[in-house]
Amino acid sequence: MARQAQGFTLVELLITIAILVILVSVGFPAMNNTYEQIRADNGIRDIQQGLTFARSYAVSYGVSVSMCANNNGSCGSDWSKGYLIYVSDAAGNILQGESGNDGMLKLHEGFDDGDFLKYSGGDRVTFNSSGLVSTPGEESSFVYCPGSQISPYSLTSELLHSGKSRLNESATGNCN
Repeated sequence: MARQAQGFTLVELLITIAILVILVSVGFPAMNNTYEQIRADNGIRDIQQGLTFARSYAVSYGVSVSMCANNNGSCGSDWSKGYLIYVSDAAGNILQGESGNDGMLKLHEGFDDGDFLKYSGGDRVTFNSSGLVSTPGEESSFVYCPGSQISPYSLTSELLHSGKSRLNESATGNCN
């Protein structure tokens, strides 16, 4: 009895590889879009958590608490480099703690490289001891843009005068 050879022919293997390449080339852009959506969602929720923490601390301890853009451990203007949360006076200046520390509560190192974050209210947010935003003016918002300043996947979090933040899913913001 002759034994039949088992396995794949070269033609079968090439057809399988060609189909696999087509599937990957179609699926990869969709995966990239999903990745940008997830990054935007995580980034804006991180901002909302920081705002909630700062507001809660201000109410719990009866002090003013500020959140500003991180510039290597001091306040800056580029929010995409992260943020600082610290005990402050009403003007947003950092206060020295009793033990000589600088009143720093939280340091966020930054967001994904190539992503952008814009705050319409300036370079800092200050919550008073009642949890209200103490900077006068209009309601402000944070816009997180993954990958480019005009990303179709950007998300907006509005900061209300009451100090609460909410995700605005209908707003299409840009980070210009």
